[in-house]
Amino acid sequence: MSDNPSTTAARAIVQGLVDHGVEHVVLCPGSRSAPLAYALNAAEAAGLLSVHVRIDERSAAFLALGLGKGGSLAAVVTTSGTAVANLLPAVWEARHGLVPLMVLTADRPGRLRGTWANQTTPLQAGAFTDAALLSLDLQADDPAVDWADVVARLVARCSGRDEGGRLDGATGPVHLDVGLPDPLVPDGTDWTPLLPAGDPADGADDDLDEVVAEAEAILVEAVDEGGAATDPDGPEEVEDPADDVDELDLTYLPERPGGQLLMWSRRRTVVVAGDGEGYEARLLADPSAFPLLAEPGSDVGPSSTAVTAYRHLLDLPGLGADVERVVVYGRPTLTRPVTRLLARPDVEVVHVALPGQGGPDREHRRVAAVMARMALAADLEWLERWLLAGRRARQAVDVVLDSWGGLSGLHVARAVARAQQDLPVDGPNLFVAASSVVRDLDLVMDHARPQPLVHASRGLSGIDGSLSTAAGIALSRSTPVRALVGDLAFLHDGNGLLVGPGEERPPVQVVVANDGGGGIFGLLEHGEARFADVHERFFATPQDVDLAALCRAHHVPHVLVTGEAELDQALHDWDGSPQVVEVTTDRSRSRALAEAVTQAARAAAFG
Repeated sequence: MSDNPSTTAARAIVQGLVDHGVEHVVLCPGSRSAPLAYALNAAEAAGLLSVHVRIDERSAAFLALGLGKGGSLAAVVTTSGTAVANLLPAVWEARHGLVPLMVLTADRPGRLRGTWANQTTPLQAGAFTDAALLSLDLQADDPAVDWADVVARLVARCSGRDEGGRLDGATGPVHLDVGLPDPLVPDGTDWTPLLPAGDPADGADDDLDEVVAEAEAILVEAVDEGGAATDPDGPEEVEDPADDVDELDLTYLPERPGGQLLMWSRRRTVVVAGDGEGYEARLLADPSAFPLLAEPGSDVGPSSTAVTAYRHLLDLPGLGADVERVVVYGRPTLTRPVTRLLARPDVEVVHVALPGQGGPDREHRRVAAVMARMALAADLEWLERWLLAGRRARQAVDVVLDSWGGLSGLHVARAVARAQQDLPVDGPNLFVAASSVVRDLDLVMDHARPQPLVHASRGLSGIDGSLSTAAGIALSRSTPVRALVGDLAFLHDGNGLLVGPGEERPPVQVVVANDGGGGIFGLLEHGEARFADVHERFFATPQDVDLAALCRAHHVPHVLVTGEAELDQALHDWDGSPQVVEVTTDRSRSRALAEAVTQAARAAAFG
């Protein structure tokens, strides 16, 4: 046992991480965080966790975010001062995206706050305010602190457990700020972390039993124009005279305690699946024959009810114009047509949400879960109308693209979507950045086809951290990841390519649709001809960076693509090693292409 309080605390914290199943830690260099660095080195040497060293704190935080999105419990460690402030974008994304993320920041002793001590600010301990589910401000030399208990509380909170240890689904970021006094180096005492004292999953069966028991007492509610009927004693079938229900599937989704069984009247219903919410949306939509409108990162497929090119159908008579109810899973953020649908006063909105997820700014019903219904009287004609219109609209999109001449971002997204659909379901995952590329993928993606997972960061939909997030997913899932990004997102996280010679380089193929600026604004009202004198400089923000030179500087192979056939070849020839594929596209005609696609899709929807 060391007599050095900083070393003792750091070792106890790292032992706690090991004991509670933290598999990855992203470490940024710094002197004040040195005790944690030495302890992490010992833990990695013992084979108990993996440490990834990064220089840029913002990229490091997004790497940890990606590790969390990939399914690993991860932490990011920084020194004091502005290093901590650089973590905020990833913390915000983790909070709104419900991604578990542990933030461990080293600080000077509390007595030095507000003094001339270098890299010290009283703002650090509360840097993330309400963005963190739990913030702790502790001192290494405080003998009253039980570090094992501290780490246990942090892990529980970011993993979706409340202060009492009960599963409540509210996953997200947590923050520990620890004051570390000098000396910051070990005193020579050797230390090897112990193997985990117990399986971090111990007690999971008890938790599941508790959830299932709660599920057996769920509220049963009839949703129709006449109001709601409840039965507190259990999930018994509630008669709905407006609905000829012959069979009911009472399968409960145990991840959502306190769920509700919604008995549907025969109102025309569609299901909307936000980022990461497709699995449960499909469990409702497929057996109920509800058209399913799924964002690319929803992980919905393969689904028999998913509608392609749905954004072009939402204002059409007989389709979007006839919708009476929308069941929304999670946080849909992608398209204005969906936003308009959810805002319509004649449409009932049922929001299936986890704790911590916001909802629409209108009257709606919020539930924790919805049971799937198998009804022999499902409205199959309603579903088939949507599916047929979606197929026709999607074919019209292809016709426009095939005859357009030249490459656009939409061509790139289509090529990537096709390449992913040709892969086995356990093949390389896809990460898609925010802005234009995710909307292009949304238009051309076919959720009826089995394919590898698609990930996105739609919590706050920022373009920052895209390369690092994709890298984290690759390291977490131990699988190559293809990342589809725009040029500004690529440049915004150029340091995501910055991997030291002694570090594991994530197997990511970055496909960059490079149109020399911010193409999305040209599709919005800012791209109208009357704003031309302002648009190019203040919205499009043109850039002429030599991406090949940037890749050479980071020792990352670069391929330049100028044609569709070349792009298909580069995608299918990828061997899973790190690579950047730059595709030059034409931004000047993006608005004209979008208008042509919209007109063709809407005209084709009804044949």
